[in-house]
Amino acid sequence: MTVITGTPAGDRYEASLLSAMMSMAPPGIRVGCRTIRAGDEGLLLPEER
Repeated sequence: MTVITGTPAGDRYEASLLSAMMSMAPPGIRVGCRTIRAGDEGLLLPEER
Protein backbone atom coordinates (compact mmCIF):
# COMPACT_ATOMS: atom_id res chain seq x y z
CA MET A 1 0.00 0.00 0.00
CA THR A 2 1.27 3.47 -0.83
CA VAL A 3 0.25 6.27 1.49
CA ILE A 4 0.74 9.88 0.44
CA THR A 5 0.86 12.46 3.19
CA GLY A 6 -0.94 15.69 2.54
CA THR A 7 -4.03 13.72 1.59
CA PRO A 8 -6.81 12.84 4.03
CA ALA A 9 -5.93 9.12 3.91
CA GLY A 10 -2.18 9.75 4.21
CA ASP A 11 -2.62 12.15 7.10
CA ARG A 12 -4.89 9.63 8.86
CA TYR A 13 -2.28 6.85 8.53
CA GLU A 14 0.52 9.15 9.73
CA ALA A 15 -1.59 10.24 12.72
CA SER A 16 -2.33 6.58 13.55
CA LEU A 17 1.37 5.70 13.37
CA LEU A 18 2.36 8.62 15.58
CA SER A 19 -0.34 7.75 18.11
CA ALA A 20 0.87 4.13 18.28
CA MET A 21 4.49 5.23 18.67
CA MET A 22 3.58 7.63 21.46
CA SER A 23 1.67 4.93 23.34
CA MET A 24 4.79 2.69 23.35
CA ALA A 25 7.35 5.36 24.26
CA PRO A 26 8.53 5.52 27.86
CA PRO A 27 7.72 8.73 29.76
CA GLY A 28 10.09 11.53 28.82
CA ILE A 29 11.03 10.04 25.43
CA ARG A 30 9.94 12.08 22.41
CA VAL A 31 8.99 10.25 19.23
CA GLY A 32 8.04 11.39 15.77
CA CYS A 33 7.71 10.34 12.18
CA ARG A 34 7.73 11.87 8.75
CA THR A 35 7.44 10.72 5.18
CA ILE A 36 10.65 9.73 3.41
CA ARG A 37 11.14 12.09 0.48
CA ALA A 38 13.24 12.13 -2.67
CA GLY A 39 16.73 13.35 -1.81
CA ASP A 40 16.66 12.09 1.80
CA GLU A 41 19.45 9.63 0.97
CA GLY A 42 21.78 12.64 0.70
CA LEU A 43 21.29 13.23 4.43
CA LEU A 44 22.64 9.82 5.42
CA LEU A 45 25.98 9.52 7.16
CA PRO A 46 28.66 7.64 5.16
CA GLU A 47 28.32 4.54 7.37
CA GLU A 48 24.53 4.49 6.76
CA ARG A 49 24.80 4.30 2.97
